[in-house]
Amino acid sequence: MRISTSMMYSNNIDTMMNLQTNVAKLSQEVTQGSVLTPSDDPIAAANALNTAQSQSVNTQFAKNRASATSALTPVSATLQNIVTSIGDVKAQAIAGGNGSYSDQDRANIATSLQGTYQELLGYANSTDGLGNYVFAGYQTSTQPFVDNGTAGVSYQGDQGVQTMQVDSTRTMDTSVPGSTVFQSSAGDVFQTINNLITALQTPISTTANNTEAAKSQAVYDTSYGTTITGLPTPTQAQIDAATAAATPAQLSSAQTTAQLAQSAYETDYTRTDFTPGSTGALNQALAQAGTQLTAEFDNVTTINTSVGSNLAEMQTLDAVGQSKDIQYSTTISTLMGTDPTSQTAIASSLVEQQGLLSAAQKVFASVSSLSLLNYLK
Repeated sequence: MRISTSMMYSNNIDTMMNLQTNVAKLSQEVTQGSVLTPSDDPIAAANALNTAQSQSVNTQFAKNRASATSALTPVSATLQNIVTSIGDVKAQAIAGGNGSYSDQDRANIATSLQGTYQELLGYANSTDGLGNYVFAGYQTSTQPFVDNGTAGVSYQGDQGVQTMQVDSTRTMDTSVPGSTVFQSSAGDVFQTINNLITALQTPISTTANNTEAAKSQAVYDTSYGTTITGLPTPTQAQIDAATAAATPAQLSSAQTTAQLAQSAYETDYTRTDFTPGSTGALNQALAQAGTQLTAEFDNVTTINTSVGSNLAEMQTLDAVGQSKDIQYSTTISTLMGTDPTSQTAIASSLVEQQGLLSAAQKVFASVSSLSLLNYLK
């Protein structure tokens, strides 16, 4: 078969062009991956697109969690301050029952409680970094609590609870309505403190104590067979409760069932006939405030614990989300050929093709210089 010079040139040029095309494509793959267009690997390209969409959704959840954390962090901090303040009020209520305290001592406690009251009102109307009220429900631009003086504190917000989806299967509360914190079924914190302040500001009167003593000095209890004429009769349950609550010293001093019955009558804080200004009325007010403050303290503590749990869960979801993001990136890298293994193979092929191209160019240069005239020389 006759091989012409033009055919030889054409074949060599085609070979070098193909090699140059391969080198250019491999050079591009080194920086962009082995799947430059969907036609290079349709299945890998489709899977990479789906994975990228999943990664985008995961990224959005991460942003939602950041927003939720920003919303819950000031709520948690404020709730902790509220828990501390209510705990302080409880301690001062107990101190107010000290029998050695004078009217002035109790008035000083009341003054301190007025400061705590204003402090709690400030917490109730606290705002976040954007100036939104954190305890107003959906009404974030409306001051939630208004002090109406003797009419008490009214709630101007609503019961709305803001939520945010922080994961594919998790929607989280990011706000707490103020009414559930300060005016829940556990009690009205502001009213409780106001009642306590009023009780501590009321001076103890000797006349009032004498009137109360006259009520309590004689009781009747048929279950013990003791007949003493007098005023109100306690129930057996009240007597049992007084006995159970009595200290050893009180029990030893109560020589008769009549004294135990009288103790029950004096410690029955459900009574409505305590003489204003008497020690009994003060003790009743302190006991009721103590019971209410305990319930309110427990209520706010429970809410704070729930918010804290949400923040802790957010950290866990963030860790899981970061792990997913790494997995998505690794999968996309493998599918698109940008992973280290694929890049090593591509780089090896590039070096090989560059070597072949260089050799082809040298061969073509040598062959193209051959001619009959050169031979005749």
